[in-house]
Amino acid sequence: MARTKSEEKRRAILDAAEAAFGQGEFDEVLMDDIAAGAGVGKGTLYRHFPTKEELYSATILRVFDELDAGLRGSRPADEGSAGRLERLCREMVRILWARHSLFHTVHGLGRNSGSLRRELRVRRNRLHRLLEATLREGIERRELRTHDPFVSAQLFLGMVRSAVVFRRPGDTIDSLAQEILAVFLRGVGTKETP
Repeated sequence: MARTKSEEKRRAILDAAEAAFGQGEFDEVLMDDIAAGAGVGKGTLYRHFPTKEELYSATILRVFDELDAGLRGSRPADEGSAGRLERLCREMVRILWARHSLFHTVHGLGRNSGSLRRELRVRRNRLHRLLEATLREGIERRELRTHDPFVSAQLFLGMVRSAVVFRRPGDTIDSLAQEILAVFLRGVGTKETP
């Protein structure tokens, strides 16, 4: 039972941290506010996360874990490459939608954030490999034109991140996903140019 309570407290702390880091810059977020938001004492907070950087790290990595779990779900046999890209794009936008502010803070981390940056790279590379495999499969099945799947997967991730981070008040998950896919799969030109 003690372990369950500890896990519940950890979850509550991470939820409160996600809300706090999503509203302010890293340096502006106070551990006192996170403890209060989680309904725990500062001692409990520091037992779970000895530093603010470790707490931020765990918060971001939890989002990546959710992305990984959401994107690796079962896929319909007749989905096709464009359908799979659409499903992946919608899921990524959905998971990142309410967390768009979290990713501004990564650039403000201090010199001691090397392990966080490495772990973020590992998690991001998992997403990249999944997208790259999807694109490579589309080329092999002749559903997509020949291109460099490594570069294209990077561009796709960049489009999703930018669309979520810089979204406008009237944007929706569906409208952003549709726009990303339209630009990614069909471009913005009126006709092919040499």
